[in-house]
Amino acid sequence: MIVSSNVSPDYLTAAGLELIRGRWVDRTDRKDSAAVAVINESMAKARWTGTDPIGRRFWYFEGDHYSPYEVVGIVRDTRPPLNYSSHVPPEEIYRPLAQHVGHGGQYIIRSSVEPAAIEHDLQLTTAKLDPDLAVYDFRTTKLELGLIGENFVMINYGITFYALFGLILVSIGIYSLIARTVHQRTREIGIRMALGAKIGQVVELVAFRGFSLALAGSGIGSVAGLAVTRILSKIFVGFPDVSWLWFISASVGLLVFAWVACLFPARHAARVDPMVALRSE
Repeated sequence: MIVSSNVSPDYLTAAGLELIRGRWVDRTDRKDSAAVAVINESMAKARWTGTDPIGRRFWYFEGDHYSPYEVVGIVRDTRPPLNYSSHVPPEEIYRPLAQHVGHGGQYIIRSSVEPAAIEHDLQLTTAKLDPDLAVYDFRTTKLELGLIGENFVMINYGITFYALFGLILVSIGIYSLIARTVHQRTREIGIRMALGAKIGQVVELVAFRGFSLALAGSGIGSVAGLAVTRILSKIFVGFPDVSWLWFISASVGLLVFAWVACLFPARHAARVDPMVALRSE
């Protein structure tokens, strides 16, 4: 499947596309000149593996016939829309607008202010150029580059790896803390057991310390993370507004690992011989 867009020479700059090789469409690409197109990385890899597609020709089906196009440039892939069926971006071609004039169109404007702030001025400017043109449907958009295809998958694997690695470090840290606490409180544990404390009570006493720290940390981290994502979603257009359910799921996963990490030193403390513990230190 090929996705085509008819673009003007200024589209590259306005949309923030990255030109890898060749050239972008320019004002020399007119109706009476040779049909050209700029393609994305995915199309270059799929159709010209191991060769340079610049200067090559391909046929593109338009309505009821095929038309030849010459490849004049290659741009970086953009991330597919969220509703796209695959993380792999589609093959895309960008054709000169002057060679494919149609009815209506879209304009991309780079601005640091909200659309509502420039909507009125833009309508006035358009009316001066052509009173018959209607400008409507203002919206913000964000074109994301680089996090697509194989790179997107690799980054996902990388994030998952570091998340699991961090979870393992947290578990090791909690285990070390509780093990150290058990060593320091061996005499106290022995006294408690000599006075009739049950194994379950000792396990609960030891494990609760580490688990309470993990519970407090996950709660603070979830609230802070949710607040930060809310702030970033308002500052950056297109930033994903992460649901609080994700933070709850992450907290539950952390607490499960923390509880398991607490159980090992807690069970060790429960097996302490009271007489040995009283003679220690």
